[in-house]
Amino acid sequence: DDRFRDRVGFPCWKMQRAVTLELVIAAAVFALYCDTKLPTPLPLDAHPSLFSESRANSFAISLGQEPRLAGSKSELDALNTLQGALQQIADDVSSKTTRVKVDVLRTKHTGTFPLLGPGKTTKEQTMAYDRLDALAAKVTIRTSNPSGGIDPGTTRFLTGGTSDTTRNKSPHSLLLAAHLDSVHVSPGGCDNAANVAVLVETFRAFVSRVSEEVGSDDETDDQTNNAYEEDSASTCQEDKATGGPGFEPGTCASQDATSTSTTTNRHATTTPLILLFTSAEEDGFMGAGGFVKDHPWFATHVAAFVNFEAMGNGGPHRLFRVTHGGSSRDLLRMWSAGSQSPVGTVVASDIFASGLIKSDTDFRVFRDDGDVPGLDLAFVENTEVYHTPHDTFESIRPGSLQASGDNALGFARLYHTNLMRNPGAMNHDSTRFLVEKGNVSTTTPTDVRRASENGTTKKAPLSVWFSFPLLKYFVVVAVPGTPVAIALLLVALSVIVAVVPVEVVPVSSTYGAAGVENYSTLLVAAGGVVGVGVAFLAAPVAGGVVAVSTAFLLATPTAWVSSYACFLCLVVPVAVLVIFWVLQCTRRAIAILTQRALAHAFADRRDSAATNNQKNDEYHLDVARFADRTFLACVATFHAGLAAFMFYRNVASAYVFAVPAVLMLIGVLSVGNRGVNAWPFLPALVANAVLSVPIAVSLVQLAVGMTPRSRPPPGSSWYLYDLICGVVLGGAVAVVATPLLACVFVWCPPLDGNRRTKKQSGLSFSAVVTWVCLVAHFAAFAYMYVQSKKVDTTSWPYTQASPQQVASFVAVDVFNGSWVKKPNWVLQPAGPGRVGKGFRRTLSNGGLVHSPGAEWTCEEDTHEDAPTDDENSTLNKHWSHKDTHSALNTHWDLASYGLRGTGSCVFSNQALSKEIEALRINLNVTTTTGSPRGGEHGWPAITPVTIDFAGHTRFVLAVDKRCARRVAFQFGVDAAKEDLSAIGFGRESAPGVSDALPERGTSARGAQPPTGPWRSTSKGGAGSGTASTRYAVFGVGGNDAITVPSKSTLWLESFDTYPTKCLTDALQIRVDADFETDFLAKVTKHAPNWQTRFAKHHTPLKLALVTHAGLQGTGGTIPSSGDTD
Repeated sequence: DDRFRDRVGFPCWKMQRAVTLELVIAAAVFALYCDTKLPTPLPLDAHPSLFSESRANSFAISLGQEPRLAGSKSELDALNTLQGALQQIADDVSSKTTRVKVDVLRTKHTGTFPLLGPGKTTKEQTMAYDRLDALAAKVTIRTSNPSGGIDPGTTRFLTGGTSDTTRNKSPHSLLLAAHLDSVHVSPGGCDNAANVAVLVETFRAFVSRVSEEVGSDDETDDQTNNAYEEDSASTCQEDKATGGPGFEPGTCASQDATSTSTTTNRHATTTPLILLFTSAEEDGFMGAGGFVKDHPWFATHVAAFVNFEAMGNGGPHRLFRVTHGGSSRDLLRMWSAGSQSPVGTVVASDIFASGLIKSDTDFRVFRDDGDVPGLDLAFVENTEVYHTPHDTFESIRPGSLQASGDNALGFARLYHTNLMRNPGAMNHDSTRFLVEKGNVSTTTPTDVRRASENGTTKKAPLSVWFSFPLLKYFVVVAVPGTPVAIALLLVALSVIVAVVPVEVVPVSSTYGAAGVENYSTLLVAAGGVVGVGVAFLAAPVAGGVVAVSTAFLLATPTAWVSSYACFLCLVVPVAVLVIFWVLQCTRRAIAILTQRALAHAFADRRDSAATNNQKNDEYHLDVARFADRTFLACVATFHAGLAAFMFYRNVASAYVFAVPAVLMLIGVLSVGNRGVNAWPFLPALVANAVLSVPIAVSLVQLAVGMTPRSRPPPGSSWYLYDLICGVVLGGAVAVVATPLLACVFVWCPPLDGNRRTKKQSGLSFSAVVTWVCLVAHFAAFAYMYVQSKKVDTTSWPYTQASPQQVASFVAVDVFNGSWVKKPNWVLQPAGPGRVGKGFRRTLSNGGLVHSPGAEWTCEEDTHEDAPTDDENSTLNKHWSHKDTHSALNTHWDLASYGLRGTGSCVFSNQALSKEIEALRINLNVTTTTGSPRGGEHGWPAITPVTIDFAGHTRFVLAVDKRCARRVAFQFGVDAAKEDLSAIGFGRESAPGVSDALPERGTSARGAQPPTGPWRSTSKGGAGSGTASTRYAVFGVGGNDAITVPSKSTLWLESFDTYPTKCLTDALQIRVDADFETDFLAKVTKHAPNWQTRFAKHHTPLKLALVTHAGLQGTGGTIPSSGDTD
């Protein structure tokens, strides 16, 4: 170092530190650029076989700018437009060749299925769908080459002209799926019009390319050319598309399979690609559930799927989930090889599998109910506009659709190529497909799945996959979790033993030994690993504390919500500072303890140094070098141990720690006794930056973007999401900065046990880091404090660019056609904080304060939140703080949840009541509770509740778990009418014995309980904010359910004893209508620009009709229960 200083004028360690820091920062920036870059969109006149974003944009715009709520007219119009586009593709290809055929099939689905809560098998709800539309298109290709191809209806390859004697009619098609619907407050520009357009353009380009490849028709094969035109299922499919009588579940499927198998082996056909567009995804994946359950193409064709979704607005289309087990890894590798530039990481998949994100997609239905291997893609840029009016198609970043389409088209073509190729070269097994259906369905809430091999069931290896800069494919590695975890630990411990000096201390021969080994330095190393772990864990703790403390001092949760930069400046400096000083203390402690542990071994050199007054001689340098090598070995060992623990727990994200740890261990071994320098550790630091920085940035942006729409559960802290976001950002800093900061220290002058070997002039590096971090943190806090105290900033912390997200609807409590309570407008925050400021501003702007009969209240208001003196005095006069829980909760039970704990505000006046009375829509939601009938042991425990939804198609039925053991729901069944028919046959009442239940359809017997499916209410988890826990049935109907409404029946199997309240209040019902009253339009118009509407799965639509029903009906009496309310 002295010779280097003499030549260049500054120490070598400063040069190493500066150059390495620059290289690591450059690598991080480059990785982030590669992670977010997008291709240049192709124009409208691009070659037909290429994907063109311009063509996709034109089609997306044609879908309309209105929200496409499931079953609405706007969704129906978009569906017709979509069907026309697919039919045009079919017509175009039929005019060119008969070797390629495109079929377009529009179906309707009715049924129910259970849906488990996110990450919880103990929480269940029933999803019910009535005549939901689904639109699918498939391309069928006929090959006349007898030397290859797929035998029709089979997944076995025909190679060399030989026949396969073990033909298996298994599926082999790739399904590309996207939902067409949107939430009722959003135009759904990215979620999901963009994905629909991507699939249509991908399908068009794929068909165009295939038509070019197969060439013209054979003139001598006219009869065979039309073989697949003779599909005997065409009549059935037409009836199914129109809901006609020719369709029965399973009929089309069997006819389709039969017609396919009629093609001769000489002219084999294959269906490589199927397109699917579902409805009601936003309501609970009901369209996908109907497709999996009874669509004619699913069971006979689909072997793999890719689901196209959005959690934001544009950007790279990230792969964030892959099924596990079965052929999932083969499918992932095919996506990696076929895509132009795949982006994604298994970290996102692990986060979803953990249940931390309480949302899902159609992916879970295809995986769990369909048992099909697949991939899940999503746009996640600008996630703060998700499910709001700001999710417009025009705001999507150019190139987003081009990147998605290029990947999808390349993958579809590779999938098709593999279908037509002998798989032996790629899969070492000529008897099976590269991708096969099965063995991927989830079995536990943490997404551990089944994998079958050689007839036995065992846990499949982890699939580690991630994108890497400059690579046009994924890195995909199969990792056996436990063996790799053990190997990592053994390697780390071996390095510790190799680099940590073990002193041999001579002893007296009277003990019978020449000496003993002193392992005190190994204990120092163990303490060093603990110190590094404390530094790593202290960062997320510090981040959470800083975020919560800031929100508490400013008296507003998520005070940083409108300034992402302020949030970074608040948390990142503190997290860095905590890591910095804990590592500094750890290194100094290692230096002190190492010096003491080696005191005997270096006693002669230490005494010589002291005698000659040499404070910085070779003795001190050797001790410092040993300490620094031990310190870096501790850093590498901690990361290796963390990765080993994660691999042992089957968390594939461990690669983020494992790769840098292994490289750092190699660097530790490569450092000699001449001292530690930067270069051996540069690969580890660059790898850590490249792997972790893009992930960290994406996760922090996702957490911050999701916060405005994430309301803390009732009973939890107001600052819960401050804590979550602070912990996420602090954890990201820990992952990125811990190895880098650790190496920064050893590039400084080495430490002996007490001091630096050379006194440095000016501020030390530690002082500079400390001051910079403190100044950045307090500057950000001061800025936010000043903003919060500005008199004219009544909207703080929200802005027009970063608005507060709220649910806004009118609730009407009805009971069999009569009002129980007057209607109210409800304003409910979607995320943390209160809506009082925006609520009062809306009332003032709309002139509603002076309206006759005006009454309002807000939950949990304090005097600080009440109107100030400079606001309208009348508003102050009418502001209410009393009895808020009664007004908000007892009166407004919204079936699946109550308003208690939501921070909502409600308003009512005479004008709203009169407007509801004069509405053009039917508000007469009625229920008829029938007399109980036979249950177990003859106990009259099964009670039908017939519900007339008044022509509305979206509802929630929430059953009190104390009142019913099981429930069953049936669309189109009018139990009350059947009971009346039975009375008309001369019976005095409906039957009530269980040992002679007649077949359904026997009018003299009245309505009979269904054989299934029955759902146990024990898994019910709805009713948050109410006085009871409930089992919920969520229902949605398609457009036909609106035009041709029908009644439905919910069957309740009650307990032997139950509370008396169950007689009148066992079932809460909410019926939603997408009907905006004049009052709601007025308050929406006058709402401040820093508030915007948001919709969740359980959020009511614009008009919510609330009613209830009990077990006591008019058809009979219930014996006295042995319990009281």
